[in-house]
Amino acid sequence: MKKLIELKPQKDSRKSFYGKAFVEDIGEDGAYQLYSYNTLVCTVVFGQKYYLHYEVEYDKLFSQTTLRHIKEFLYQYAGLDIKSKEELLENECSYQELLELDNATQEEIALRQSEFFYY
Repeated sequence: MKKLIELKPQKDSRKSFYGKAFVEDIGEDGAYQLYSYNTLVCTVVFGQKYYLHYEVEYDKLFSQTTLRHIKEFLYQYAGLDIKSKEELLENECSYQELLELDNATQEEIALRQSEFFYY
């Protein structure tokens, strides 16, 4: 069962995200996942690297509100102060890069990608 914690603004000027953004601690390597409007949109690992979940429609992933959620999430869970969508995309890691940071073998990388990601 997932344990979700509501994301509350610290940097954002809003008083609340009104129950639309939640964070899940997935319990490995400092990994956290952000859910915006009940949809997985971003994952932080190793407390600093992140990737976006492109299974979500592009316009929904980068809606004004979801972008606010992502920026706040990265500020709180990765210590990153992202200013724009362009900066967000520029600094994102690919899943391949994250697996390499984890010292996974090529066979493990291929297996994990085939099981969990649809590119």
